[in-house]
Amino acid sequence: MFPAECYGPHKLALMKRALDAAWQEVETTARGKADSYTALRTIMELKIMAAVKEGERDLGCLTRLALEAISELY
Repeated sequence: MFPAECYGPHKLALMKRALDAAWQEVETTARGKADSYTALRTIMELKIMAAVKEGERDLGCLTRLALEAISELY
């Protein structure tokens, strides 16, 4: 998932919560497209990581950004 050496425990926990929240939104829509699970999660992870690197710390915003990153794919 997220590289621990680049982020402290609080940021890692925040990113995991954001990814989990976004994935809950996607999971039912992506059901049946198992081959796309990894790609969708990777895109969301990268978006969350980039936003946290830029200073974003709001869980709702991180979740929204992750969903927006894949909105055209599912």
